[in-house]
Amino acid sequence: MGLLTKTIEERMTDTPTHPMPADELSGLPWTKVTSSNLHSIAYEDDALYVRFGSGAVYRYEVPREESYEHLLEADRSEGGSVGKAFHAHLRKAGITHKKIKITE
Repeated sequence: MGLLTKTIEERMTDTPTHPMPADELSGLPWTKVTSSNLHSIAYEDDALYVRFGSGAVYRYEVPREESYEHLLEADRSEGGSVGKAFHAHLRKAGITHKKIKITE
């Protein structure tokens, strides 16, 4: 089955997961962003964390803080779009990512 014919649920189950304790996740330096899809972002230890409005959190492997700063810049600029910046610089770029699976 091709990517375009898969349901959202099927695509989500295809995404690898990254286990993380709830207290570690909540302890990240989260910054709220203005977006209809993204809720907040954090950067720590060569990883960009993105919390979506749905509550799902993904970890993107980015060796420099540049991607995090780019999203913050889009959030601060007049007429900027965090969602568009996210799609252009992370999703479309094929950056390795994993869905956070909260552990005890």
